[in-house]
This record gives sequence, C-alpha cells and structure tokens, in this order.
Amino acid sequence: MNLDDLQTTYPEFVFEKTEVDFGADLELRFYFSCGEQSFVSKYILENAKVADENKEAIKRLAFHIGMAEIPSYWKAFCSPKIVIKAGKLDSEQTKFWQKLFFFGMGEFFFMNHFKPFQTEIVSQSHEDTSVKFNGSLDESSVLVPVGGGKDSVVSLELISKHDFKISTYSGHVGASENVIQTYAELHKLEKDYVGKRILDPHLFELNRTGHPNGHTPFSSVLAFETLLVGYLAGSKYIVLSNEGSANEPTAQYEGIPVNHQYSKTFEFEKDFKNYVEHSMAGVPEYFSFMRPLYELQIVKLFSNYKEYFRQFKSCNRGQKTNAWCGECPKCVFVALLLSAFVDDDVIFKIWGKNPLNAEKNIPIMEELLGFTPYKPFECVGTVLESGAAAYLGWKKREGKNQPLVFTHYEKWIRENESMLRENSEMILKQFSNEHELPSQFLTILKRSLSS
Repeated sequence: MNLDDLQTTYPEFVFEKTEVDFGADLELRFYFSCGEQSFVSKYILENAKVADENKEAIKRLAFHIGMAEIPSYWKAFCSPKIVIKAGKLDSEQTKFWQKLFFFGMGEFFFMNHFKPFQTEIVSQSHEDTSVKFNGSLDESSVLVPVGGGKDSVVSLELISKHDFKISTYSGHVGASENVIQTYAELHKLEKDYVGKRILDPHLFELNRTGHPNGHTPFSSVLAFETLLVGYLAGSKYIVLSNEGSANEPTAQYEGIPVNHQYSKTFEFEKDFKNYVEHSMAGVPEYFSFMRPLYELQIVKLFSNYKEYFRQFKSCNRGQKTNAWCGECPKCVFVALLLSAFVDDDVIFKIWGKNPLNAEKNIPIMEELLGFTPYKPFECVGTVLESGAAAYLGWKKREGKNQPLVFTHYEKWIRENESMLRENSEMILKQFSNEHELPSQFLTILKRSLSS
C-alpha cells in the first residue's frame, strides 16, 4: 500500500479516550480509531495500590501514556491528521508530540520508503490533562528500569554501593527477570515492579494483510510509564541507563537524521524533561545515569561483574527465548566490545559460540565500522567506538589466535593503528557534559571511572 493511497483512505487517526481500573492490578486502556478500524491498547501494572487522593492524577497521567502509544497504531495508516479527543493539549505539548512522532518514526519512514512528513495534531477536547500528585517522594529512593542488558546492570551495581533504596521496573522478559534476581541475591532490593503492555491483536491482523509496520519510539512509552511506577514506588529518581552513544544517527534519509535510538537520545531526554515540568507536578525526576559515557566505557565497567555474564541478554531476535542468536548486529556489537576486556573463552561461555568467529557476521562488522552508508538499525554504539573496540580486541590477542573478524580486518587495523589507539584512549577517558545527572549521581559515576 503506497503512502498516497493510505492517506487518502485514512485521513484521520483518532485517540478516542482512556479508561483506568484500580483493582488488584492497575489497568490502563487506550482507545484508538481510524476509519472503520478500532483498537484497545492496554497497560497493566501488577500489584499496584493507588491511594484515593491520587486516582485522579493517575487518570490524567494515563492520557500521556496513551499519547506515547499512538505511533504503534498510527503507523498502520499514516494518517496526515491525528485528532485527540481523550484530553486537551496546549501548543507546547503539541510541539513535543509532533517532534517525537516525526523523528521517532524516522526508521519507519526509511524502511517503508515513505517520504518523511509531520503529522498535524488537533486537540478537540477541553478535558484538563495536567498532572498533580499529592505527597512527597523519598530522596533516598530510586527506581531503575531493567531491560536485561549490560547498561542497567552497571547502573544497579554502581548505585548499590551508596545509601539508596533501590526498586526495579521490568516487563515479563526472561533476561530482565534473571538480572533482577541476580541483583537481589547480591544486594537488598526494595521491590520489582512488573508492567505489561498489550497491543490489540487486530493491529497484527492488519499488518499481515499489507498495512505498514515498523519501528516505533518505544523508549518514549517507557518514559511515561516510569513516571507512574516511580511515583507509586515513592521514588524521587528514575534512573535510566541510556548512554551517550545513542545520540549518533543510524542513517541520513531525505535530508534528515534517522536514529533507531531516537527516544534514547539526550535530545529526547531534554524534551521529555521540559514536557514533564510543563505538564506535571509531584512526579519523580527522570534522567539517564549512563549518559556521559560511551558504550565502550560501560562495557569496561560491566566486565567487572562476572556474576551477570550468564544472565544478561541484549539480542532482540532471541528475546522471546531468552537467548543470544550470535548472528545479529546486537550480538556482534556486544561481543566486539567485550572482546576488548575479556578473553575468547568468556565470550564463548556467554553465547555458546563466538560471534566474532563467524564469516557470516563480517557484513555486520562492515556496517559497525562505518564501511557502508549506514549503521545497523539496532541499539549499537558509534562507528568510532566500534573501530576502537576492534583495535583493543585485536591488540589484546596480538601474537595469539585471533577470531576471524580480527584476522579479516588486521590489515586495516595495522594501517590505522595509531589513529585507532588514540581513539580508544580518548573514548575510555571521555566524560560528556551533555547530561541531566543530579550532583550525587554525577559524583558516583565519576568516582567509578577513576577507581
């Protein structure tokens, strides 16, 4: 289905309403429609108790979570106009959503060969959506969302060395549960909050019949969910683990940067913070603890936490089975970075094989190292640090048996050895000033790098 036909057939996408049930589990429902198609999207937070005085605030916050869910359904239609009937948006809020839907859907436009366009957002409601929670939040309490990867492990471990009460937030994903369980065995964990997002099955039926599908800015959904969970946890701080490397675009398309990780970028984090300050009161403070660092620096820290080596997972292909596939860009990238700090036998134990020893993964390395027009559309680091990691991994094994990818690129590494060495030294010393870390967390992170 081409874009013109879609937009002619489906001129308006509508966010109809939200509903909230305060039962043993907290259930939010979001109602969307487009032409004759209708959808109900759900979010369930298990064992969530809400005080009566804050139920109205939860209902209003549900509206903002519903706004973040729009791209998952809108992408099937690409309507030029989004009509908001579920609540009121002012001009500043509208600008936030227009920017998020434009840049957050960049990969979707790219993969579907659609010319990027900015959707008109029209609010047709007078219902107040400003959020104000009652009561105070505990300055010593933090909520750490855990996806099961290396970054959240490092955040948990660094913060655990200080006087904070730590709760976690996860979905029903094996890797996150395993990481949280390992952490709880090593440290005191206040509580693990579990949220479940349920997309309407009708959406998948439409995709199977030819309606467009593709990547959406999921981390923006997570951002609004964590405000809800963090408040119920009584946490002053929501500690994300998005790193500085996420800021680098994946590709250029039709004159705009396309970033697979747009809703993990510092740009989004700043926009989100401004949106929250404008629209909400009494909610936790949201920031990314790993923001000043490159992925390579985070992996260096992670390499000290051997207890998690068999627990963490970052492979999207193997997410449902809680396994590494060993053949995707994420597997190759993580193995590449780890190779700079651990031996091959450790990599083999993690994957059951060495992704760096597979000839079929050389084209992935080409993309990671910047030898192709764009990087893999995955949560991978910068081209610069991939080159630095290749140099460090090769250097660590100099004079020994090298994995296939290092022998394949040995000539390139030797020819550029001086530059790659300087890049690796620069990256491992890097500490970006582009972050939103409160002072006590800034101190913790700086000390961890110097120890």
